Amino acid sequence: MSRPYAVKIRIGDLAAILLLKVLIDISAYYVLAENFQPYTLQLNFNVYKLIESYLLTLAVAIFLPTDSSRISTIGLWLLVLMSHLPLLTVFALSDFSREWSYACTFFWIAVCLIVNFLPRFSGIPVLKHRENYFYALIFSSYIASSIIAFFLLKNSGFGINFNLSEVYEVRSQFSEGSGSMERYLLNAAGFVINPVLFGIGLVRRRYVFIAMAILSQAVIFGVNGFKIYLFSLPLVWFIYYLQEKRWLKIGVLAASLSLLAVLSIISFFALNDVWLSGLFTNRLLVLPAAIGYYHFDFFSTHAPIYLSQSILSSMITSPYSELSHYIISDIYFSDPLSMANTGMLGDMYMNFRMPGLIALAICFGVLLILADSLAYKKDIRLVAAAFSMPMLALVNGAFLGVFLTGGMIFSFFLIYLLPENNDQRAI
Repeated sequence: MSRPYAVKIRIGDLAAILLLKVLIDISAYYVLAENFQPYTLQLNFNVYKLIESYLLTLAVAIFLPTDSSRISTIGLWLLVLMSHLPLLTVFALSDFSREWSYACTFFWIAVCLIVNFLPRFSGIPVLKHRENYFYALIFSSYIASSIIAFFLLKNSGFGINFNLSEVYEVRSQFSEGSGSMERYLLNAAGFVINPVLFGIGLVRRRYVFIAMAILSQAVIFGVNGFKIYLFSLPLVWFIYYLQEKRWLKIGVLAASLSLLAVLSIISFFALNDVWLSGLFTNRLLVLPAAIGYYHFDFFSTHAPIYLSQSILSSMITSPYSELSHYIISDIYFSDPLSMANTGMLGDMYMNFRMPGLIALAICFGVLLILADSLAYKKDIRLVAAAFSMPMLALVNGAFLGVFLTGGMIFSFFLIYLLPENNDQRAI
């Protein structure tokens, strides 16, 4: 069934989105540019581009879907707030390319239009006893990831490090001591399995599931040191809480992120502490946006890589002797050993330039419609638990990589296996 489209976003939601943009700008200008060089934006303020950035913010905002009972809507809200708004901050404060800023803006508008106009897919076959398969898959995956984490801990001398300032050493040790299958299963556990277990515990008041998810998530972070796992369970709880209160709106999400931005700014000016700014405003928002611009800047004048550094690397020869994330880090951060991983837009441009972005907009929009179709009449709280973190992983990861090895395809299987829910929160 098709959906008639109209611009429905409320003035209050628009105001909340613009406030978040203002706070990211303030934090980037007064805190990040001075304290996190070179791993942040390079300050080169352009007042005209600043005005443009707010117009581009509004241009995307008015096309955003507003139906919070659809997982595509929640996913788009998260990505636009945490990916596109910071990109426009970097555009204005670093005086970056209009071509990239407008290309990314039109990308999100195109995805929104696809989601708003395309109907759900019909005729998806229903598997008998799918709830049994759902729990079997969840618990078998949980056990497998726990065994892997145990052996990785054993090989490292059972040392778990929760010091956020030393995570890069933990990551290096994890990379050396694990194979691709181990990394994939722990990704699936951290992004999908544990969040779903946590969501089931919240929705059905099964507190043992909550404890299992927290324990496993803590161990996985201690083993691999990736800070994004710290956001998984709080995000599941937050969406659950908003849905329970009927507050799940983009304005509320934007206001919540604004609160974190305000706290990071206050922490800097009142306490001279940059820890929260580094963890939230810079690492989660601004740095990924800057890295995306750097990929555009480099690959707009150098040869694309045409998936030669993906899972197809054995079939396609790369034009570069070094991996792209090392090249970008060496040129723009003067650090050839760091990995400047980019998000799905920067990665697609790196591979295919502008035709790649057009193809990605179509594929991503259709993928969101597929997610809506699989999630039809199912509990949005559990669907969001399965899908939110793979969506956020696209801020720092390639679309193909996140889909195949970052847990997204696994989340689609779980959403398909979820039983239908007859209460009023069902989608």
